[in-house]
Amino acid sequence: MCAWNIGRTDKVANETERVRPTSCRDHRRGKPMIRLRAFWGVYDESLQRVAAFEYQDRHKADNKVKELTESRGVSHYVRLDKEPMK
Repeated sequence: MCAWNIGRTDKVANETERVRPTSCRDHRRGKPMIRLRAFWGVYDESLQRVAAFEYQDRHKADNKVKELTESRGVSHYVRLDKEPMK
């Protein structure tokens, strides 16, 4: 039982009758959880995603950062991203 609902009486019905408490589970239920997919994104200085790699391929993302930084002369970085699964 929910503590906040104990002892609350129904104004319309008899004052001596107690209202049947609602389930606490109903009140806690919120939005359904959305599953997220984690991946490594390679970004340039203007925050544009240049490449994306699976979570277990972090070393490939690091190698791509080194390659792009050397070839373009602009710094790049790796960031962990999450997006909803399809």
